[in-house]
Amino acid sequence: MHLKTKSKQRRSIREWYQDFRSTINKHLHTLGNFIYNQEHYEIFGRDGKRWSKLAAFYFCFYVVLGGFFCLYLSIFMSLLPLHQPRYIGNDSRLTSRNNPLSPGLSFRPQTSFHLNDVQTLISLSSNDKENQKESTNDKTEIYIKNLDEYLKVYNNTQSSKNFTIHDVGDCNSINHYGYKNGKPCILIKINKLIGFIPEVNRTDVDNKHESECIGIPNIPVRCMGEYLFDQEMLGNVIYYSESGSSDVCGSIDIKHFPYNGKKNRNNVYQAPYVWVQFQNITPYVLISVECRIFAANIFYDKIAQRGSIRFQLYLNKKI
Repeated sequence: MHLKTKSKQRRSIREWYQDFRSTINKHLHTLGNFIYNQEHYEIFGRDGKRWSKLAAFYFCFYVVLGGFFCLYLSIFMSLLPLHQPRYIGNDSRLTSRNNPLSPGLSFRPQTSFHLNDVQTLISLSSNDKENQKESTNDKTEIYIKNLDEYLKVYNNTQSSKNFTIHDVGDCNSINHYGYKNGKPCILIKINKLIGFIPEVNRTDVDNKHESECIGIPNIPVRCMGEYLFDQEMLGNVIYYSESGSSDVCGSIDIKHFPYNGKKNRNNVYQAPYVWVQFQNITPYVLISVECRIFAANIFYDKIAQRGSIRFQLYLNKKI
């Protein structure tokens, strides 16, 4: 009886395999017949005539749909200003009760412009060859090249609105912007903000910055050590502006405002700036510097860096 049971089991497995194989063959035949039916000359259940009708329908459908899209897009674009946003100034969506509209500052040179890797440290060495050999992280040439590249916008355009500072002291390419002799020049500029006009005739007194710049008819720019220790280590500072040089503070002429986009500027805007040269930085000390601009409608926020910019200076050799 045991042998008979085994033989029945073997026969049942064999029969199951044959049924499974026939089922697979049947499905494969059905699939192949669906892909291409030799009897009716159909591909995926449709012959050439039905496929042509379907293709013509969807072609007309998407042509009409694309036409409507282009029509609505052209109407939308025709209603938008070409050179600036529709809402600017106090109507801008950047303005809120806790976030008043106020421009920020930026500086050059910078070794990196990546959003997640903003470099605010400017490290330099002296012009001594032995000192330069010891300085493995010297970026002097990178700083000079970065400033040369940025200033091309100001040198390669022919316009009546060119921004020019006639007296720049050592802050030029010939003198390597002061980086070779340990007296670096930092370019401070106001970021573009469409429709913004600074109110320069009335300002709020600031107990550590602005009190030194009262009486300047334009927009005052002043750089100081961020903390008392930094102020002691920073040394003398000279500002080179359109109005001349000063050891108190720089200035940006109000005539450069407002910025109205690219209209009548040949798609090149020359942002006004001030050169700030640090004459005698204390070596071997990391110095934090904060630069600010002042006007009644420029609101200072140290954390958000509205109306200000911060960077660090480090001189790794004595001059």
